[in-house]
Amino acid sequence: MNITWEFNKFNMYETYNGMPDVVYSYNYTVTVSDETNSASQHGFVRLNFDVISECVPFASLTKETVQQWTEATIDTQKIIQNLKEAVLAKDANTKQGVNPPWIQQA
Repeated sequence: MNITWEFNKFNMYETYNGMPDVVYSYNYTVTVSDETNSASQHGFVRLNFDVISECVPFASLTKETVQQWTEATIDTQKIIQNLKEAVLAKDANTKQGVNPPWIQQA
């Protein structure tokens, strides 16, 4: 399966610890796909500066750096696992909106 990350809508402090344009939050979209199906999740990350080893000026950011921040901040493994399961389930025959067996069907 393919995993694709997208990052956008960055929010920045004009200055933080003497550095200009320091990112403090952003939106992400992660998509898991196979040859025929895909599933995505959108989210928001607010950075914890205690976890990030160094501030990077906005103009010097790379996708890899932002992905590392994301992995240090949220449970990306769980998100990706849930998306993989959703992709696999799209090919399965499903029943949805079924009441539990202890409730009589009308």
